[in-house]
Amino acid sequence: MKNEKFYNHLAPIYDTMISFDNSLVKRAEFFRKLLSDYPIITAADLGCGSGVDAVALAQLGIHVTAFDPSGEMLRLAKQRVKAHNRRVSFLKKTIAAIPAKFNVTFDAAFAFGNTFANISPAELEVSIAKIHSLLKPDGLLIFQLINYAPRKREKDRVVAFKDAGEEAMIRFYEVSSEALTFHFLQVNKKKVSESIHLKTILYPHTPQFMNKILAKHGFTLLHTFGGITFEPYDKNDSKDFVAVVKKTSL
Repeated sequence: MKNEKFYNHLAPIYDTMISFDNSLVKRAEFFRKLLSDYPIITAADLGCGSGVDAVALAQLGIHVTAFDPSGEMLRLAKQRVKAHNRRVSFLKKTIAAIPAKFNVTFDAAFAFGNTFANISPAELEVSIAKIHSLLKPDGLLIFQLINYAPRKREKDRVVAFKDAGEEAMIRFYEVSSEALTFHFLQVNKKKVSESIHLKTILYPHTPQFMNKILAKHGFTLLHTFGGITFEPYDKNDSKDFVAVVKKTSL
């Protein structure tokens, strides 16, 4: 389950770490190209975070319902949607806890960023079963996974460093045989004792593990990519694993 404390703290300072507008341009282009062959009208944004996927999908005229267990991330996502003059529905829920009233509602579900990486293997299987129930017949699940192999080779990896005047912010991975630990360090340069160190577990689900669960719960693989620029997936070097799967009969 997503570490609510971790993401609630990140939400107010999200802009200092990641450019929402740059991410939006890239994600919107990916969705535009990917969905050109699919008649998507309704979509679920699972683990919506800052709202970049919700806005990108809404820009395509899709009716989006966004879910996230972090109240602060939902507040940020709502601000993004309003700023871009779009309409999205929001609900504070984990995937597994989405109410049954949403069953057979969506043409597609999207799980990007660390949505699946925040979920333990046991809970992920429950979540995949829930996603199957949310989708209409032949509905699509489009998701992104961290590719664990390159990060495992690198051991410890700094993701980003930001010098923000009186503060410095560092994001980095710590790698073990079982998981990635994602650290966020906010250093108060004038009073180090008031610095903040937060961390959360990211589960390194492999494509093989995902394919097994997806097949078990009624999904068929359609496409795979090594990222949102449509490059082929390379298990040794790709940064991410992106897949498009279709709901079939159980």
